[in-house]
Amino acid sequence: MIIRDIISTKSGDVAVIGPDALVAEAAGLMDERKIGVVVCLDEGVLIGLISERDIVRAVAEGGNDFSILRVNQLFTEEPQACSPGDKIEAVSEVMRARHFRHMPVVEHGKLVGIVSLGDILAHTLEEKGFDEKANIWSCLEIL
Repeated sequence: MIIRDIISTKSGDVAVIGPDALVAEAAGLMDERKIGVVVCLDEGVLIGLISERDIVRAVAEGGNDFSILRVNQLFTEEPQACSPGDKIEAVSEVMRARHFRHMPVVEHGKLVGIVSLGDILAHTLEEKGFDEKANIWSCLEIL
């Protein structure tokens, strides 16, 4: 199976923000959409990701004035991306090895989606015939 199989079932509406936007705006998008990452684009080009972890790290380090803190001060620059044709197993292995929870999906230089470990887990369970309403913990026990 390939990444396209996962992103084709998603809305395709990836949360994006500019590099000069306030971190508070990115946090607001995450809260509003109940997501853990926002993609940072500059003139349509993927330049970074800002995640809950980035924001929590900044809070823990202290010394930041969040009223003026910009996305480009916290984001992960030049994040590793995958393509729609990449095998799900290969992408999940990279994500596990590098401790990523999200990976942008890029095709011909354009952002076409984002895949999360949760997306991969749900797809894997579906492929194994588990009903999405099944208790996730019982499903995890046999993986």
